[in-house]
Amino acid sequence: MRPVIWVEGIIGCGKTTYATEVGKRLNLYLGGEPVQGNPFLDRFYKDKEKWSFPMQIFLLKERSKQQLHAATIAIGAGDWNGAILDR
Repeated sequence: MRPVIWVEGIIGCGKTTYATEVGKRLNLYLGGEPVQGNPFLDRFYKDKEKWSFPMQIFLLKERSKQQLHAATIAIGAGDWNGAILDR
């Protein structure tokens, strides 16, 4: 079994930097925060009340896909030594 590591913390504390560096050094799949291609991000910042729920559902769906991918890696698929997920 290969490890799956979750990196969590407040905004701006260095989660992405840390996860990226650890991932490179240990050859781990990096599941980053789903910012790229997020159709709700700009709308959310303009009107949080209206777009909070759709944004959270989108993030839940994307993180679920990442977790499934990380679980597949954990049981031995691919060339990774495990996974590190940036939350």
